[in-house]
Amino acid sequence: DGSERVIFRPGILHDPLFSHRDGTLAWSEYRAHPRWEHAGKMVIATYDIATATYRRHPAPVNRFAPFPASGRAWGFVEVDPLGQASIVIVDSTFRQELASYRGEENELFIHPSFDGRETILAVSLSPAGKQIIAINTRDGRRRPLSPLTDVEIDRPVSGAGGRLLYRAAYNANNAIHERDSLLVEARFGARYPALSPAGDTLYFSFYTADGYRPARVPLQRLERRPVAYRSFALADSMARAEAWDFRQPGSTSPRISREYNKLPHAFNIHSWGLFFPDRDNVTIAPGIAISSQNKLSTFYWTAGYVRDDDYPAGNWKVNATYHGLRPGLHLTFKHGKETRVDTLPLAYPDTARLANQLSKLEAAVDYPLDFSRANRYWTIRPSVQYMLHARHRYRVTATLVEGNWTRDNRATHQRATLLQVMQYGITIYHRVRVSARDLYPRHGQRLDAGYAHTPFKNKNLGSIWWVAGNLYLPGLAPHHALVLYAGYQRKSRVASAFGNQVHSPRGTYLSGSELFSSRLSYYLPLAYPDLSITPLLHVRRVTAGLFVDAAAERSAIAVGGTGKNGKAHGIHSLGIEAGSDARFFNLTFPVNLGFRAGYETRNRAPFFNLLFSIGLSI
Repeated sequence: DGSERVIFRPGILHDPLFSHRDGTLAWSEYRAHPRWEHAGKMVIATYDIATATYRRHPAPVNRFAPFPASGRAWGFVEVDPLGQASIVIVDSTFRQELASYRGEENELFIHPSFDGRETILAVSLSPAGKQIIAINTRDGRRRPLSPLTDVEIDRPVSGAGGRLLYRAAYNANNAIHERDSLLVEARFGARYPALSPAGDTLYFSFYTADGYRPARVPLQRLERRPVAYRSFALADSMARAEAWDFRQPGSTSPRISREYNKLPHAFNIHSWGLFFPDRDNVTIAPGIAISSQNKLSTFYWTAGYVRDDDYPAGNWKVNATYHGLRPGLHLTFKHGKETRVDTLPLAYPDTARLANQLSKLEAAVDYPLDFSRANRYWTIRPSVQYMLHARHRYRVTATLVEGNWTRDNRATHQRATLLQVMQYGITIYHRVRVSARDLYPRHGQRLDAGYAHTPFKNKNLGSIWWVAGNLYLPGLAPHHALVLYAGYQRKSRVASAFGNQVHSPRGTYLSGSELFSSRLSYYLPLAYPDLSITPLLHVRRVTAGLFVDAAAERSAIAVGGTGKNGKAHGIHSLGIEAGSDARFFNLTFPVNLGFRAGYETRNRAPFFNLLFSIGLSI
């Protein structure tokens, strides 16, 4: 009746190739390594439609492109760590190997299939080019079925009467071919050929502005036309205009393989900019910075001069991350000027503007673990962090005399002060994979918990512990999102060195010794204008949100230096948010510009904030 339903949402696919037999779907998907970001493998996954059972069949090597073989056996392509490819046949449990057909050196097999008798069809990719081959399952002999070519070909399928159908791009546009004949073409390409069980109907997909659409046509209605090999109309016209023959490659120096040495390649400066990006915290700050990333994507560092919340007057900053070891290492160093209004020591009984140098060193060790499965991402990240804050080179810049500030420039003789903090935390995160239009995951949870204290003898400023979590739920319509947040923190004493670890209600900031906070937010897309405002700005999407926040704060009253909890006070805020997903200067980084407006009950006043963020992961 033309209706459809979702059977199962798979994981990250190698390619959209699904095989089916006896109610079982088989495909290849990516299985993440628990620790290393780039060490996962492609595995065969199956789904039994009758029992709704999903299974993965992991192996120490990469496996992909599954296909039904003879009897109840299955086949797939297997590539070992040295790059040697084979076509492997296993039993229905994917555990016992029945046969293996090893490829030649530097050869890869693409989209193998079984013709139902004794032949495996596959595309062979080698330095000489691509061609369709047939492998006899009895003796392993192989023979070519098409000439060598350097254009894209894939998806060979066989039919009655020795038919051979496949997808090729001989004229720079995808089309369905039958051996040496052109069978089906479409304006923007046709792909994914398949035959009906009777072998009399061709199924395929053709591309439109709204994506791929499926189609079918009886084979007897199709006219076989000669193939125009290597007919590239657009490229030919450009080559004539430029008086350049792209078919004749120029003289280029050969690429020489050398042994890779990590140390000389650790520094690979790739960009600079007027913002200081923080890859781990996904934040930015104005300034000027240069960034480096090594070829293995294990060592990142950014250095420059920046103005952020800690240093309104600016500071020098270095941020480095190294993930080449089992635990990940993070290092941040900041140095700059700090100013504040305070009372001088007894030797100078004045109210003064004080200036000093503030240096911060933060070193962290974490051990991220990835337990993702199918279309669900599971991560656990325990961490330990050491923080050293040093204030030194104190000076007076001005003193308050009879209500007027008078310029001053004298040393206060204050000794340098050191603050050392140890912090321990864990983050547990789960969500389903999002689509490009989803504002937040349809389902997801995040839990953060931690403890920080000052155990060293130089200065004891108490401790703090906290726990906070997010819950993501689907909204009333597709791509809408309901986000719930709750957090609790408790400080041990009044003179605490710790800021908030949980969110305050939007529009205000709370600093009590005990704080419970909650947020309720609803987000939805308003429009997709895809509007280019000169080459400077391109607006892709406009979003909106509603929020209601609540918190209970308990202030500490100093008693014997440790403090006791006073009366709890409730604070609320509510309002709206609006934003736009945009691109500046055709850059790939998405920028969110917007505003927040609301009312908060602590000061019984409205508030307005500008919102600005940059997505640093592509």
